[in-house]
Amino acid sequence: MRCRKKKTGSFLLIALLAVLGECILLPQAYAKQPAPFSAADMFAGETLYYTIDFWLLRGSATGELCFTKTPDGYRALFVAETKGVLRLVAGYRKEIMESLMEYDPAAQRLRPRLFRETFVQDTMEYKREIAYDYERGAFTCIRTSPRGKPRVTQAALPGNVFEDLLTLFYNIRMGCYGALNDGVRLKVPVIMKEQPSCITLDCPAQGTKDRRRGFNAALTMDRNLTHARSKSVLVLLDDDAVLKSALVIDAYFFGDLGVRLTGRTYH
Repeated sequence: MRCRKKKTGSFLLIALLAVLGECILLPQAYAKQPAPFSAADMFAGETLYYTIDFWLLRGSATGELCFTKTPDGYRALFVAETKGVLRLVAGYRKEIMESLMEYDPAAQRLRPRLFRETFVQDTMEYKREIAYDYERGAFTCIRTSPRGKPRVTQAALPGNVFEDLLTLFYNIRMGCYGALNDGVRLKVPVIMKEQPSCITLDCPAQGTKDRRRGFNAALTMDRNLTHARSKSVLVLLDDDAVLKSALVIDAYFFGDLGVRLTGRTYH
């Protein structure tokens, strides 16, 4: 499916709500390719700022999502870390998600080349990195942990279009999945771990329970992607195709996890 050249509704990463190796060098031929002009250029230099609330603790964490253009494509970087009382109670936590992407002129969309996740718990660091090799039709996942040897797995890429979480966010904003009107439902394959999975996006009709609560979309995904008790995320999209707020009910133990957009800049 080709991208539509207009802005449509979209959602920010579930990474803000829950998820958060050694580097794999990209093929030399890819590294030398210049990035063609694409609709994704409109995001270059954008930074979105979020505050994350847990239970009664407002401002428990902060997050930033940055999008930059590179000589050979694009880079999206999301960083979140605990603050204040939650850091005192639960310790220091930091989550990093990074995607290196390229623009596919034939499909008129972004596609991932390298996806990294890093989770820091006090002094312990856990990493996962996935390299997508379109020429070989395979992807490689490398996991590293403080006390174990790197675990390497390989598998075939699916024959249909797939995303990582960050690439999905920007492809939806570019209109690659069409307009997110009331009643629309999308089921998108994603590769973020050793096995492919899916993220489902539902846009409920007016008058439904979620709409009355102030949300206009809902995400559903495997719990191994959210790292939370709940596998559903309610979101509110603003007119500029950016997530304004989100809520995971009973995310951890007895507490809800909320996300609020607090700023947006361009550099």
